[in-house]
Amino acid sequence: MKHIAQVINNQIVFTDRNKLDLDLSVYEGESIVVDIQKNMPRSMNLNKYYWSVVVMVPAKELGYEKEEMHEVFKSKFLYKKELIDGEWVKIVRSTTKISSKEMITYIDQIKRFCTEELGVYIPDPNE
Repeated sequence: MKHIAQVINNQIVFTDRNKLDLDLSVYEGESIVVDIQKNMPRSMNLNKYYWSVVVMVPAKELGYEKEEMHEVFKSKFLYKKELIDGEWVKIVRSTTKISSKEMITYIDQIKRFCTEELGVYIPDPNE
């Protein structure tokens, strides 16, 4: 599991404390390892390319609004499965919570899918 936080006055302040508490509850009484890394938010250029090209090209081609296309792609490629009350549940992630590296992988998955399955070509940023 991954949680985003800021360090303020040498204190960790989590963006979603309730989710953290819920995730930690399954480890009550256990010894765990916490890995701290700098969060690398994606660049504005990458964000602009995603919305204006990666989402808009197939949306126009297939007759979707850009928000609808965004939700379709997230549901297909940006999810994790969690075991909740004995059942596997698909949890769709937010693009605002992923790093640049994760965003690039996500975009590559979308481009490959659009080309191979839908016959829709999405140009690279430099095209």
